[in-house]
Amino acid sequence: MNSQIFTGVVSHGRRWPQKHHFSYPVYFYRFDLDELPELDRTLPGFGYNRFSVVRMDDKDYLWRGNESLKDKIAGVLEKTGYAEPVHRVELISFAKYFNIIFRPVSFFLCYNSKNLCRL
Repeated sequence: MNSQIFTGVVSHGRRWPQKHHFSYPVYFYRFDLDELPELDRTLPGFGYNRFSVVRMDDKDYLWRGNESLKDKIAGVLEKTGYAEPVHRVELISFAKYFNIIFRPVSFFLCYNSKNLCRL
């Protein structure tokens, strides 16, 4: 299994126009897109494309629609002329909690058939 949960800290500070700082703990995830259906079946409290305490929905990434996220990635790569076949895709991002989403950034890692990250 490649999917993982990471912990981290988000912090922000500014000095002008008014001094302000905050810092709080966060959980973020590395989802292997091929593992999402299995995680949905076996991980209590996690939902893939369905309501749950912690969830991940394909429609929340790139554009809305019924396509799987892996198919969306393949479409983007095809349109941009990327020719090497993608064997596996990982998403590093935040999940939804109780249907609330805060996602400042997401990263897609694309691996070839030799399991090398190529993009």
